[in-house]
Amino acid sequence: MKKLIIFMFITLLCSCSFNKTENHSDDYLQKCEELGIQEITVVQKDKIESVSFDDDTFWKKYIKGDIILFSSVFQKDRKLKLYPYVMSKNVVSYELYSLIMENKSASSGVKEFPRTMSWYDAIVFCNELTKMVFSEKHCVYYSDKKLKTVYTKDDAKDKKEVFIAYDMSKKMFTKKGYRLPTELEWEFAARGGNPECPEWNYTYSGTNCGGEIYNPSNKSNNHLEPIFRKGNEYWVEGLLYIDPRIKEYSNCAYEILDDYIMQKIGKKKSNSLGINDMSGTIYEWTWDGAEKDGMYPVDASDILYKTEGWIQNPLGPELQEAHIIKGGSYNSGAYECCVFFRKYEKSQTSGIAGIRLCRSIQGEKIKESEYKHNKE
Repeated sequence: MKKLIIFMFITLLCSCSFNKTENHSDDYLQKCEELGIQEITVVQKDKIESVSFDDDTFWKKYIKGDIILFSSVFQKDRKLKLYPYVMSKNVVSYELYSLIMENKSASSGVKEFPRTMSWYDAIVFCNELTKMVFSEKHCVYYSDKKLKTVYTKDDAKDKKEVFIAYDMSKKMFTKKGYRLPTELEWEFAARGGNPECPEWNYTYSGTNCGGEIYNPSNKSNNHLEPIFRKGNEYWVEGLLYIDPRIKEYSNCAYEILDDYIMQKIGKKKSNSLGINDMSGTIYEWTWDGAEKDGMYPVDASDILYKTEGWIQNPLGPELQEAHIIKGGSYNSGAYECCVFFRKYEKSQTSGIAGIRLCRSIQGEKIKESEYKHNKE
């Protein structure tokens, strides 16, 4: 692979393994502790991370062909800037989801995932959690373009359009409340947050596979074992891959199981940022839109976010019928758990994806403005 040609911190910070947190008031920290929320800072406050490559073919040593489903957001000559944000160490548990959305406590010790959550539900959860930890004025999602009315459960039931507190002129979120990550933010964190570290080119979040192209005729390539799976619309010839190398990091199908079992949160190894379960365990909703019968290339909306050749803090395509989900699930094949694998799901679908909390940390200097997610 050609060398990485640009990886620039506006304020340089190079470390292959780090776990940093933002400074908060004691009240905020106490609420997070009570709710079991742990945040990992991915891009430091008041810093911008700029990433550009002259080669994007590293994944082709694992997968043959140009397949849009395996198209990383970090592509050749696609110059990207990420603004300060934190991400939750773990995905949202059933226990926390029930407390916030239904105002009731789940059974003691339940640390599994909610199984009936649409993208609209995820939007509402982020707002409701923001109200509890911060206040309503910090909510990110609204039901009107002037950002006056916070998005609610009733809005989600009616599948109303979601408006996001994002300043298009500055390419910044204007609220500090909880939200879904963009696909760019998700993949950057899943790959360890540092393109100069070996983990950046790993197949999964935290670990690698054997590094060979799968070839059905070559029986020596035993690091990816195929079995036939009928009805698999996402893979040529219906191949499901089994890769034991992710056993320590993931709860996906690293072995053939008669009955897939929903696993508990945070029981596997974390990646170098300290984030758990980003490959396997459960798919995770992102903000980025997709068509209901397919998905756009990752650069489909770049023109809206490009300034002086750099795509800055992009939100992805302006659609709400379906959304990109990332990370694979406990019943996925190993190929779906690759950090660069892309899948879409209809926004009203429940039970396939969970929530990885994200939050912008630019500070209070940013002026609030409005941004409409769909074109008028």
